Amino acid sequence: MFKVINLKAKVAETKFWDCLIATYSREQLNEWGLDAQEKHPVGVDTFEEQTVIVVSGVGTNVQEVIKRARVDATRRLRILQNYLKEEFIHDKQLFFQLSREYAVKKVTTGKVGWGLDYKNSPIEYDYSDSLVERVGVANEDFGRMKKFPLNIQQLIERTLHWVGLSISELDHDIKISYLCTALETLLTTKDDGLKGGRIAYRGYLLGQEVASEDYYMPQRVLRVYELRSTIVHGSDIGIATEKDYWLMLDYTQATLQNFIQFVAEHKLTKPTKIFAKLLQSRHVSPLLEWLDQEFDDKYSELIAESLKKDLVPKADRNK
Repeated sequence: MFKVINLKAKVAETKFWDCLIATYSREQLNEWGLDAQEKHPVGVDTFEEQTVIVVSGVGTNVQEVIKRARVDATRRLRILQNYLKEEFIHDKQLFFQLSREYAVKKVTTGKVGWGLDYKNSPIEYDYSDSLVERVGVANEDFGRMKKFPLNIQQLIERTLHWVGLSISELDHDIKISYLCTALETLLTTKDDGLKGGRIAYRGYLLGQEVASEDYYMPQRVLRVYELRSTIVHGSDIGIATEKDYWLMLDYTQATLQNFIQFVAEHKLTKPTKIFAKLLQSRHVSPLLEWLDQEFDDKYSELIAESLKKDLVPKADRNK
């Protein structure tokens, strides 16, 4: 059982899909299993006359069951938002969240436990010295950006916007979706068609060109990018992991720094000129050779195919 934050409608116990939505009285919570006489940080007082959602789960590890239940309850709230959204209802009336507090009842014994989930709760940032240092880095980038053409400045700002949105989200599926959008903003144009292979090889070549100390296997980047395609096209949900998120975040941040350095060094004015300059890199042939000779997987093939296609002049592609 979780409280639903921002849902104030008082309802009797109501079955919704495979869960329950309810506003329980003190007596009903006592019947549910919460002892009104016991004083706990999470108890009857926490849930009394609050709208709650109750979901079921199966497992032997209680903490794992609770974790899965939180995911399931969040997904049910997303469904509920759809059905509650009518013409006279504002979106901001439907910004539902689950409370940190939860109560869990074992069906076999009827025993009730409780807890607080701090995993997704905000934590104050209080590193003053680090803030000043990182703002200094941001200002250095800003100073270099101001020398770029306006279109490149705006492109970088849009990329940073999507990275910030990713960091602000809780769901790893959404996190990597936003990061993939950031990479598309930075490394592709609307004429590129299939973008994953190009994001992988262009990011790799940028790192090589500026002699970056950061290294990311392009195949791993493409694998996570294709997870995003699976999510966006509705084939599956809940498939991205924290490891996927960190890989994509590190790659995006490093590639953005490499992009800024590359543009500054070569005084490039358009994304198309940036990508054309990368195709002249001395690292192109070694990359193709590495992909063709050292690997036999679909990601390597897709990256090589994208690179080979871009090496052919546009005038010759349609012949």
